[in-house]
Amino acid sequence: MSEVEKPKYLEDMARYNPAYVGMYALNHADEKEQGSFLKGATRTLIDRLYDPKTRDLDILTKAALASEQGMQTMLHEALGQYEKASNQCTFANFYYSNAKAIDSIISKDKQEKFNAIVKKYGAKSIGSIKDSYKDAQLIKEGSDKSFTKEQKEKADKTIEELKSIVAIISQIDRASVEFSDDYKKLKQYAYQETLSQAVDATKV
Repeated sequence: MSEVEKPKYLEDMARYNPAYVGMYALNHADEKEQGSFLKGATRTLIDRLYDPKTRDLDILTKAALASEQGMQTMLHEALGQYEKASNQCTFANFYYSNAKAIDSIISKDKQEKFNAIVKKYGAKSIGSIKDSYKDAQLIKEGSDKSFTKEQKEKADKTIEELKSIVAIISQIDRASVEFSDDYKKLKQYAYQETLSQAVDATKV
């Protein structure tokens, strides 16, 4: 895909990806590592958002890292932008933008069928797939008084059709995070912070 053809939502996903990676890392970090990973996520995001050639990166970094609330706010604001872009992304572009991660986890005997899945659902946005699945679940779990038999049956069919697609999206999401340079960079920052704290706390 050329730069001319690239939709803006792909650019925004790449721009705000460190926030998504950061929240993933925080959700999987040990409680003792939360502070270090929060700082690592914030620093990785700052590196992406600000150009050191035109901005004073040191001042921006110190300001963002000054408080836990400031770091949380920055991550959540950027995460909102990432999710907005991600929901607009078509399944096909979601596949192409994560092709490297997908190729590393999909077996050769499944590639042909996976390509058929991409062809069938390629034009649908990630957001519409997830929303259709969630809406169907709400109808399925709702009371019989709230929904008709036909609505329940339609919801069952939607769930049956989309549950594996939602699972595929989830697995690609996870692989794209854990194999990404942003994730490696974040962990490097986090471990650097943890090691520095341990060194400072050691008496010699």
